[in-house]
Amino acid sequence: EKLSRVKKLFEDGQSEIDTLTEKELFLTGLALYWAEGFKSLKEGRLGFCNSDPRMIKFIIKWFEKALNVKKEDFILRTEFNESHKNRTEEIKAYWSKITKFPLSQFEKPFYQHSIWLRNYSNRDEYFGLLRVRVRRSSELLNKMRGWINGLGKAV
Repeated sequence: EKLSRVKKLFEDGQSEIDTLTEKELFLTGLALYWAEGFKSLKEGRLGFCNSDPRMIKFIIKWFEKALNVKKEDFILRTEFNESHKNRTEEIKAYWSKITKFPLSQFEKPFYQHSIWLRNYSNRDEYFGLLRVRVRRSSELLNKMRGWINGLGKAV
């Protein structure tokens, strides 16, 4: 009975989300960027980092549709634990398939140097995270910081 109720709630919630208007898309992406995007002026350009493939696909579409970022201006980099170094090509191929970007737009991976305290049974389902950056976007970064500030004052 609980499983049936959970499934119904999930389906109801999903059906309540319709196609987003331009304004809704902009604000949704902005809030997501505020939470997960690069905001420091030291970074010098727009960037976003996450391990959720749906979130990565959403933010890429948002960059393209809301901010008019061209496909060739994206730079991608995988980041994952060095214990998966032997899976580097598999992990890059996974993110390339998710994003539909060629491997030529991927930089050298970043290997995290941390010791895992236990072994996980789903080790082959680990794909680290993807860092998405935008070339020549320092002006957009400054504008982004203003949008975020405005959004914070809007409530």
